[in-house]
Amino acid sequence: MDVTNNFYWVSTRNYPESYENYQSGIFNNGTVTNVQPVIGNFYIEEPGWIIMDAEISPDGQLLFFVNAKFEGGSLPVTADIGVAHNVNGEFIKDDTSDILFDNVNTDRFLEYAPSFSANGLELFFTRIINSKTAIFITNRTSLNEPFGTGKLILSKDFLQKHPH
Repeated sequence: MDVTNNFYWVSTRNYPESYENYQSGIFNNGTVTNVQPVIGNFYIEEPGWIIMDAEISPDGQLLFFVNAKFEGGSLPVTADIGVAHNVNGEFIKDDTSDILFDNVNTDRFLEYAPSFSANGLELFFTRIINSKTAIFITNRTSLNEPFGTGKLILSKDFLQKHPH
């Protein structure tokens, strides 16, 4: 949710009739009204592709999203993080999105669950490596620079060995 009470979530309620599966509405007193798809060019409008995860900036101007392709299994075959900017109410994928996440997205693994700092310079994300889930952190010095290589901060193996 952003600071003006716009509430955002991923839903497959109208998929595959509509590829726009990232939704928004106005949050007020525990109720969400004016529900509609988030408009933008960050969707991949091909069978199997969905927005799997996303996070909105506090001011509602920056959207980190995950394009994921499913081919029948419970996990996607690919999942990568991207960024879009709010331009007059429509989220437009940054022309340099692929470059900004070149050190984060991989061909071998799945990257998803982006969570970024309010200033957009620090990013936490999840990566599945050989069926193991791990959380990484990366940063950058300005919004125009690519994120660095992610550093492992927590793994599923650690959680299993240290449940509390």
